[in-house]
Amino acid sequence: MTRTENLSAPALKTSPRRSAFGSPAMKMKTRLILLTTAVFIALLSAGQSATQVFSFTGSDQVWVVPNGVTSATFTCYGGGGGSGGAIGNSLDQAAGGGGGGATSLSAQSVTPGESLTITVGGGGTAGASTGTNGGPGGTTTVKRAATALVTALGGGGGGGVTVGGGTGTAGLGAAAGTGGFAGGNGTTGLRDASAEVGGAGGGGAGNAGAGANGSQTTTSSNTVGGAGGIGSPNNTPFIGGAGAGATTRAAL
Repeated sequence: MTRTENLSAPALKTSPRRSAFGSPAMKMKTRLILLTTAVFIALLSAGQSATQVFSFTGSDQVWVVPNGVTSATFTCYGGGGGSGGAIGNSLDQAAGGGGGGATSLSAQSVTPGESLTITVGGGGTAGASTGTNGGPGGTTTVKRAATALVTALGGGGGGGVTVGGGTGTAGLGAAAGTGGFAGGNGTTGLRDASAEVGGAGGGGAGNAGAGANGSQTTTSSNTVGGAGGIGSPNNTPFIGGAGAGATTRAAL
C-alpha cells in the first residue's frame, strides 16, 4: 500500500529590504523533502512510493526509517538570505537584496529503524535600521550521526547602508548542491541623481531549475525580485520561492 505523510510544505524565497525566506522533494522508495525551506523524502518499499515533508522549525528533527524502506531520495532546499538594513534617513535607502537558497537532490541507502537527523535552514534575518547587513539563509542538511548525507546551502545576506549616499552590496545566491541547482543573486542598492531604491532578492532554486537573479536597472520604480527555479512537478512546493522586489524608494 502507498502511504503519504505530509508534515507541511512552505516555499523558498528571498527579499530585499526585509527578511527573506527560501523554499522546497521525497521517494517505500521514500522521498523526503526538506523545505524552508524544506526536506522532501521519497520512500521506496516493494515498488511502492510515499512522500514525506519536513519544514523549518528552528530545531533539529529526527526521521526514523520505516519498516521495509531501504532507499530514500532527499530533496533539500536552503534558506534565502535577508535584505540589508538602512539607517532610515534621506540618502540611505539603497540597501542590498539577499541571495536565493540552493537545492540538493540525492538518493541514499537507508536501514529500517535507523534515525537520521534533519536540519531545515530558515530564511536570513533582515538588516536592522542601524544599517546592518542581512543574515545568511540557513543550511539544510540530512545527517547520519555526524556525517552529512545531503546539504543545501542558504543564500548570502544583502549589504546594509550606514552612511548617506551609500549603496548596499548584493547577497550572492547559494551554489548548487549535489544533483541540485543554485539560487539567484540579489542586486545592489541603486542610486543616481534623481532617486535611490533598495536591491531586489534573488530567486530560490527549485528541484528542477536554478533561481533567477534579481533585476534592477532604474531608480524610477521598485526593483524586481528574481523568479524561483522551476519544479518537477512545476508547482508548490517543488518550485523555488520568488525573490522580493524593493519596497522602499526615495526621490532625491
